[in-house]
Amino acid sequence: MPIKHLTLFALAACASFVSAAELYVSPAGNDSNAGTKEAPFHTLEKARDAARELKAKSKEESIIRLADGAYPMTSTFELTSADSGTTYQAEHDGKVTLNAGLKVPSTAWEKVADEPTLKRLVPRAKGRVFKLDLAKLGIKNAKPFPAMFADGGGLIELYVDGEKQELSRWPNVDDTTMKKVLDKGVWQGKEKRGGSFEYNGDRPSRWQQAAEEGQLWVAGFWRVPWDFQAVKVKSINPTEHVIEMASPVGGGIGNKYAGESGSGKEPWHAINLLEEIDRAGEWSVDFAKQTLYYWPPAALKRLSVSIHDLAGPMIQLKGSSKVMLRGLVLEGGLGNGIE
Repeated sequence: MPIKHLTLFALAACASFVSAAELYVSPAGNDSNAGTKEAPFHTLEKARDAARELKAKSKEESIIRLADGAYPMTSTFELTSADSGTTYQAEHDGKVTLNAGLKVPSTAWEKVADEPTLKRLVPRAKGRVFKLDLAKLGIKNAKPFPAMFADGGGLIELYVDGEKQELSRWPNVDDTTMKKVLDKGVWQGKEKRGGSFEYNGDRPSRWQQAAEEGQLWVAGFWRVPWDFQAVKVKSINPTEHVIEMASPVGGGIGNKYAGESGSGKEPWHAINLLEEIDRAGEWSVDFAKQTLYYWPPAALKRLSVSIHDLAGPMIQLKGSSKVMLRGLVLEGGLGNGIE
């Protein structure tokens, strides 16, 4: 699961307690330093590599001591058999943070002002939504969702002042329901076909452009109330109030216990729509433009904004033994904290 905050008071595998060399790391250090207390390294990678060299030369294990502070991470910190017997020790438990979140400066945002985009926003959102160029920031996990998924779809997460912001959705809190199943779809054989249903009300009619651009997904319990799926939409017919799915749901859409037309109570909602950013804290991504849209709850210069984009584990141990990680805090990962 995504890592917002994980504290390691001690994680060890047959930890060794023999005498060991000491190396030092500090956010204020420099990787050209000697790695002593007076001249610490700057990164964990440099300290790890130095410990490997010591072990290769003298068989001596190392204790790597981390000074208080934050250590930015842009990739997985990998430990192998070459790191067996190494200890990573925080100077003070809980005061050393490994943070994979990418800080976004307030200057990177631009207020939405172009008419085509403003036209898609709800009236109360106009003048309040900002956009962010994800490609310019080097963001990796902002690709289109899979045609069907049951988790986060591999998308980045947005945090503001330590709180996760909500991907735009409609309805905001509860679900709407299908009015009637028109086509259950074909989920077996060569000629597979997504289902289609009639929706209630007029709100989805606003999403036609997103559907035409291939950027509309609807999520719900399409067949049974314990099997959640987000499914890409193929098209919307605003005249007939019909949504056609791009992929079939196993068993077909519509409550399996309610007949061919369904029950009319199957819950669903739409996700990641620019048109549905209708309150502060909501955001969406235009996959084609690699642009994030966000309605901040306050002036951006007053907020601490970060994007979680590291999909792999923050720390990965392969073939290691007698490794200890102690007193560290892990934050900002999109994937697992430790594998």
